Amino acid sequence: MVPIEHLTERVHLKPFAWAAAAWLVFGFTVLSFSARTGGDWAPVGWFTLFWALGLANLFFLLKLVASLFNFVSKNVDFERSQAQKSLGFWFVAKLCGLAVMVGVLLKSKPASLQAVIFGLGVFVVVPLLGGAWWSRRLPADESRQYVC
Repeated sequence: MVPIEHLTERVHLKPFAWAAAAWLVFGFTVLSFSARTGGDWAPVGWFTLFWALGLANLFFLLKLVASLFNFVSKNVDFERSQAQKSLGFWFVAKLCGLAVMVGVLLKSKPASLQAVIFGLGVFVVVPLLGGAWWSRRLPADESRQYVC
């Protein structure tokens, strides 16, 4: 199992940011080619909206898990209370992010299915590509510590 002190260290987010940017460029390119032939640019806007909402939800999830590890690792009551406040804040932020996502999904009847699928694809592509790239950057002796 991974020691808790290793889990509370900062995670380098550059690989995940690059994966998100690559997915934005890929989705924008695919949808803009279909928009040029059809003349309708609305799917590009819907894709960008769902991409941004999905990325915000992934960020809230990251902060929620990080604050959970911070809360678990604290021993002093004052520090634990501060960590609990942080945990509560990110929990509410994550719930609000999900509520906004569901609200937009319910109001997205004019959006094309392709734009919604590409936009919500950020939930799959960013963790997979970013995680694969991040894990390749770990030193060989450190990567063994992350295996359960």
